[in-house]
Amino acid sequence: MKISSFALSFVAFLLFSATLVTPASAEEKEKWDISEADLGPTKTLRWTVDEGTWMDLDVSPDGKWIVFDLLGDIYKLPITGGKAQAIRTGPAYEVQPRFSPDGSEIAFTSDAGGGDNIWIMDNEGAEARQLTKESFRLLNNPVWSPDGKTIVARKHFTSGRSLGAGEMWMYDVTAGGSGVQLTKKPNDQKDVNEPEFSADGKYLFYTIDSTPGSRFEYNKDPNTTIYTLRRIDLTTGKEITVANQAGSTLRPEASPDGKYLAFVRRVRTKSVLMVQDLETGLQRPVYDGLSQDMQETWSIFGTYPGFGWTPDSKSVVIWAKGKLQRINIDSGEATPIPFEADLRAEVVDALRFKQKFGQEDFDVHVARWATPSPNGDQVVFQALGYLWIRDIGGGTPRRLTNDTHFEYYPTWSPDGSQIIYSTWNDQTGGRINSISLRGGTQRTLVDEPGHYAYPSLSKDGQWLLYQRVGGDRYRGHAFTNDTGVFLKPMSGGETRKVTTEGSRPQFDADDDRILLFSWSTKKKTLFSVDFLGGNRREIATSERAQEMSLSPNGEWLAFRELWEVYAAPRPRTGKPIALGPKMKNLPVKKISNIAGEYLNWSADGTTLNYSLGSDLFRADIPGMFDGSSDPDSIALSWKAPTDIPNTNVVLRGAKILTMDSRGIIEDGAVHVVGNRIVAVGKSADIRPSEARDIDVRGKVLMPGLVDTHAHTGSSNNGLQAQQTWSFVANLAFGVTTTHDPSNNTTMIFATSEMAKAGNILAPRVFSTGTVLYGAEGDFKAPTESYEDALRHLSRLKAYG
Repeated sequence: MKISSFALSFVAFLLFSATLVTPASAEEKEKWDISEADLGPTKTLRWTVDEGTWMDLDVSPDGKWIVFDLLGDIYKLPITGGKAQAIRTGPAYEVQPRFSPDGSEIAFTSDAGGGDNIWIMDNEGAEARQLTKESFRLLNNPVWSPDGKTIVARKHFTSGRSLGAGEMWMYDVTAGGSGVQLTKKPNDQKDVNEPEFSADGKYLFYTIDSTPGSRFEYNKDPNTTIYTLRRIDLTTGKEITVANQAGSTLRPEASPDGKYLAFVRRVRTKSVLMVQDLETGLQRPVYDGLSQDMQETWSIFGTYPGFGWTPDSKSVVIWAKGKLQRINIDSGEATPIPFEADLRAEVVDALRFKQKFGQEDFDVHVARWATPSPNGDQVVFQALGYLWIRDIGGGTPRRLTNDTHFEYYPTWSPDGSQIIYSTWNDQTGGRINSISLRGGTQRTLVDEPGHYAYPSLSKDGQWLLYQRVGGDRYRGHAFTNDTGVFLKPMSGGETRKVTTEGSRPQFDADDDRILLFSWSTKKKTLFSVDFLGGNRREIATSERAQEMSLSPNGEWLAFRELWEVYAAPRPRTGKPIALGPKMKNLPVKKISNIAGEYLNWSADGTTLNYSLGSDLFRADIPGMFDGSSDPDSIALSWKAPTDIPNTNVVLRGAKILTMDSRGIIEDGAVHVVGNRIVAVGKSADIRPSEARDIDVRGKVLMPGLVDTHAHTGSSNNGLQAQQTWSFVANLAFGVTTTHDPSNNTTMIFATSEMAKAGNILAPRVFSTGTVLYGAEGDFKAPTESYEDALRHLSRLKAYG
């Protein structure tokens, strides 16, 4: 057993990104063995316990032994209690042991092969073999058929959310194989779990989340019905509901004599062991001293640990509140089964990276909408809330304006003389402006307040195209009364609303149609309409593309899918082209080495530009296809000054909670210079000569709080509010540092840098960026090799 804070984080990563499978060799995929993985330096811990948490167990058919799991290892114990014998240990996480009907073997769930599968070993822990070999639809909760020939287990299915639904699958114990499906998931999010054979093997019981709707919801009411008990006839395939009751029916276990079914039910605030007479259907409570079940949660491994009957069908052995209990089903008397287990853990040293706080400057890592000028000499981009420009060959970026409103979506005029962009101000809304590069003259092109995105000029300079988007809970919903895509004549005249369908508008090669990207869950479409919004033509479709862009010459299609950038030739067929990384109908080329976003083209349509973090990449597409060139990169990062206040103050007279060995200091003082606390102590001992005193008597001072799991959110459409209420609320409650484990990568790291620069008021902002997601969706992170994992981490690292 190896455990560490790093390992716990890694487990969370696996829950979100499905499973990490081994890299493929030249001939076949190497077999992954977690026991041989080098996870870094370790130290050995040894200790002895007489209780445990969430222990699945089973009773041997002869009634002499109990097998149970504890901290991911498997132990065997005489049913009378005593010293537990470790029969399966190591770094793999192994749980849910089940004796075979003859007691000679034990089935269990193990991730030794890289993901949760069903394994079998003999009853002493030897001769372990992997029965199922799933790499994505992982399995748990094995249960033997009474004849010992098959095992049924729960197979896990995800769709748009990481923790999804389940199905019951049957596997031949000798041959294994891909399994036989017994049940079909009712939808993509409701749990199906906890299989159990009837004693005669004719039926399979299982539990199912039967709450209304097709979406999993947190905080369900356990006093109503969450889980119902279903039964499938393994001869006819007919299914019936056995129990549908308040408090749910959880973790069914059939008695060996076939007369009873034990299960767990919530009764008000207690989880209660119940027994149902299968002939009469009568239920009765047996024992109310169980630990809390997990029916309100997404309980992939079951709502309560597995338990077992004694062979005489008179008692149940179950884990409850740390102990093993033998419950007589007639009297309800609980007899503790004492045990003692010697644990050994190889603890992997946590992987930690030292963070720097309060430095005088910082590296800017987030450069958005980086776009070279038409002649290729300069590049404009957005960072720290504002627009910046620099020579393409190098140099320090300079701000394009001196305005205080935030600036977004920069684009060049076709002749390169102007930059068009949108703005945002929390009080007055947004506008669309232009600035001349030959004197700095600024003009407001759209003066009606709104939330604006994707402004651009036609090649002849006669038309301004832009999108008016909706608000959100950070920018608010003012100025959102009319959203859609608009055309404005630059010579004057009435602005025309073109369409409400699609986003990311741009002119086509002939300036007589508008290209739009339509984003839906089932299909992404690049299409065009005329200037009146009619005569719709589909150009390309994709299942997962997050961006699609047609080159100005109409010869190439670029798209971004699952973080990577691709390109394909675009033949004119009059029909949409189905784009994808594995498309066979046309050649397709992966352009990016790690990832990319913010696709845009050179004026002649041969060079594709894209960004990753603070790097701009330029790819000669014809050269990429004939093998004569690779993308070149331009680093746009620079060191920006940190916003450090010019302060020298002493907060004097407060009660100070030091949170260290000094404890509480009555009548204390805290000396702050700039962004540093330089002294903490008794008020009489801190008397700097030039500091300003602030009387805080009657107050309590303590170090700022660090929220390590803070979902502070991000604005939509790339438009950051000037002040985010969630950050101010955190500061008001004393949180001075936040860590967001799941947020939009670009937005949250841009926000972090804006806070460092003093452009927004916020705590220190740390984040993982976009979560490494394994469920279906446009932003999932497929991880089937070490190289895949490294690429995803490199992608996130590019943003700081």
